[in-house]
Amino acid sequence: GSSGGVGTTALACHWALELYRQTSQEVLLIDLEVSSNGAAFLMKASAPHTLLDAVQNLHRLDADLWKGFTCSPTKGVDLLQGPGVAGIHDQPTAERVRHILRFARSLYDWVVVDLGRLTVSSLAILDETRDLFVVTTPELPALFETNRLLQRLLDAGFPREKLRLLLNRRTKGTSFTPQDVEKAIGYAVYGSIADSSREMGEAYADGRYLDENLTIRKAVAQVIRKWRGIEETPVMRSGLGFLRFARE
Repeated sequence: GSSGGVGTTALACHWALELYRQTSQEVLLIDLEVSSNGAAFLMKASAPHTLLDAVQNLHRLDADLWKGFTCSPTKGVDLLQGPGVAGIHDQPTAERVRHILRFARSLYDWVVVDLGRLTVSSLAILDETRDLFVVTTPELPALFETNRLLQRLLDAGFPREKLRLLLNRRTKGTSFTPQDVEKAIGYAVYGSIADSSREMGEAYADGRYLDENLTIRKAVAQVIRKWRGIEETPVMRSGLGFLRFARE
């Protein structure tokens, strides 16, 4: 996230669920937030263990022990809860998290990591990532922080071609279009997700935190298809529309 409150955790959760839906391959979601339990809340997960337990047992970590540290809130997606679930803790060292990521890759087809806001520790593990999605919103403070964050990543040597910018909560009629954002920060917008705060608020009130019919899920699905190189299937014209096409 370019700053707090831009919707990074919600996108990460939908991303993990949608990856499994599209590929039928096992997905792990790792929450690295140390001060919140957003992913566990949205996934309706209730488990006694977190990332801290995994890093503290690296010396004896195997597949069986791993199952005890993760939980499976839904089919095909495991969650390794963040330290924030257990209260306020220091961030695990980058080297320990790096070992966790390497171990996880031996068990899962996909690993999605919610980095939250960039820290010194998370910056140190970015060389383990395939692609990094930076989430921002069209508000000026968020865009200002996005510009700083992108420059910091590039200065640290992170490959520009592995960076993907996601514009979240885009409101129709806003003064900032994706093109305006691109001009302002000098970086292409990889995906744009419309603001659906009211719809999500209603879903949350009903306990449907990650409903697959939400607008945000459909937008995430489209971004993932683009990322995976899958072309959109054109809609077949039928009925009178087809007849009109046939006559033309």
